[in-house]
Amino acid sequence: MPRYLFHAAYDGTKYEGWQSQPHGNTVQDYIEKRIHQLTREQVRIYGSGRTDTGVHARNQPFHLDLSAPVDPDDFAHRLNRMLPQDIAICPAGQVAQKFHARFDANYREYCYRLTTIKDPLNHRYAYYVHHPINGQLIEQGLDLMKGRYDFIHFCIFDEKRESTVCHLEKAEFISTGEHQMEIRFGADRFMRKMVRYLIGSLLYLSRGKMNLAQMQHLLDGTSSGKNPAPTAPAHGLTLEKVTY
Repeated sequence: MPRYLFHAAYDGTKYEGWQSQPHGNTVQDYIEKRIHQLTREQVRIYGSGRTDTGVHARNQPFHLDLSAPVDPDDFAHRLNRMLPQDIAICPAGQVAQKFHARFDANYREYCYRLTTIKDPLNHRYAYYVHHPINGQLIEQGLDLMKGRYDFIHFCIFDEKRESTVCHLEKAEFISTGEHQMEIRFGADRFMRKMVRYLIGSLLYLSRGKMNLAQMQHLLDGTSSGKNPAPTAPAHGLTLEKVTY
C-alpha cells in the first residue's frame, strides 16, 4: 500500500482538537470522513501530534496509506472541495512505507499571538490581554526557558509518557505592531498544554506575580511548590511548522 504525506491547515475554533474522538468533532475525524467519501476506503490518518480544543494549525503533517497509487495534487484538490472552509490540505508527496508523521518528526514550532487592543477581526487568533505587557521581562523569561529542561511544572503530566524533558531550541518575543505580539517556541517535542503554560507563566512574570528566580526554580525542579500561573487560552496558539 503506498503511503502519502499531506499537510493540514485549520482554524481550530469549532473543533475539539486534532485527534479523533468518539463524538467525531475533531479535525482528524472530518478529514477521515471526507477521505472515505472520496475513496470508499476506511482510511486512518496519522498526524505529527495532537492540538487541543480551539488551537489552530498552519502546518499539521499527516500520513495515510491507500490501497492504490494516486496523484497527490489531484487527491488534495478533490479532498479540499469536500472539506469545510476552515480546513485545508496540501500534498507533500509519496513517502517511504516506514515513514511516520509523528515519530519521525524532529522539530516542532508553535506561535502564540497576543494583542493589547480589542480587535473583532482578530479575536479568534490572538489573546486579548487587558493589562500592559512588559516585553523586557518576557524576553528575560524566554532566555531562561531556552535549553534542555524537565518541563513537568509547565505541562499536564501524562503518565503514558516516559519523560517530560525536552530541548527548547527557540523561545523568542516579536513585536508585530503597536499592539500585536508573537511568542514563538521551537523544540524537539512538546508536552500537553506546555506552550500554554509557558505563555501563562510569562504573562504572570510580566504582571509581577512571578519573578525570574521563581521561574528558574520551576525550570530547575528546585521549586517548593507548583507553578501558580494558569494556562493561556487556546485560541492564541497555532502550530506553525514541523520538520523531519
